[in-house]
Amino acid sequence: MKKISEEAIKEMSGSRNRRDFLKSAAIGAMGVAGLGFSLPEESKGQVIPVTRTREEKLKSMASNSYAVNQLFRRRVSAQQTERPETARLKEKYRELTLLDFPQFTKDTYPGVPAMDLWSSLFGDFTDDSMFTRVERNNQVRPGEFDPSSLSSKRYLDQLVTRMVSAGISATHISNNAPRNLADLDDELRKEGIRVAKLWLDASKQIGIRSMRVNTGGPQIIPASVIQGGYPRNEEIVPYFRNGIESFRELAEYGEKTGVKITIENHWGLAAHPQNIIVILNEVNSFNDGLN
Repeated sequence: MKKISEEAIKEMSGSRNRRDFLKSAAIGAMGVAGLGFSLPEESKGQVIPVTRTREEKLKSMASNSYAVNQLFRRRVSAQQTERPETARLKEKYRELTLLDFPQFTKDTYPGVPAMDLWSSLFGDFTDDSMFTRVERNNQVRPGEFDPSSLSSKRYLDQLVTRMVSAGISATHISNNAPRNLADLDDELRKEGIRVAKLWLDASKQIGIRSMRVNTGGPQIIPASVIQGGYPRNEEIVPYFRNGIESFRELAEYGEKTGVKITIENHWGLAAHPQNIIVILNEVNSFNDGLN
């Protein structure tokens, strides 16, 4: 993660203007190179040891909401009860919503200026209008957070207000909502792209700089077979083709919103780091919107 400059953090902490706050966070993340400055010619090519203070190290970090997700309020049902260990954690540290997380970050991790947000924690679970509707077994239930609804947009505005108040920015979303980006079913793949674009718009609204989406694809990678004395895997090629096409489209859309798309080695195609490299190289040969 690129270090956020001290000047930008001071400006963010002291500002009550939402637009200035988000703009300051973005400028800090760009660093001097992003602002058009460059190193003197005589220093290029030299290895200059850098010693950072503890304060400087903290400013390059972000709190991770997934790491403490058991503290967060969740949707409950009559068939689902909270685990005793989760209840004990909430009793010890208190129950959170995502709107609480900026102040929680400031209080719990002093000196850490940013947050990494998990998509499953977005939304007010008492307001079903913020969520998709899932029909299954002749029943309709709330699904995942829908960032395109009016109530969700208001919720995101509230989150920004809390961020400004705490002087904490949001730098990344770890997103499980977009699915099937490498799927062979083109309808499912395009739906995954549509959902990802909605989240990219939401990311822009709250000042996010990058968003992780999963590749999807086969849960178990097809085995290679020997052809002409060499192992070949023709079965996986269509998954690669679809995944590359999906990520290329999202990278281009992300460039318009100012949000980078990232891949994590979760499952499907991304379970193998080499497959991630293939997708990165193919997409970034056209643009640099993927990390």
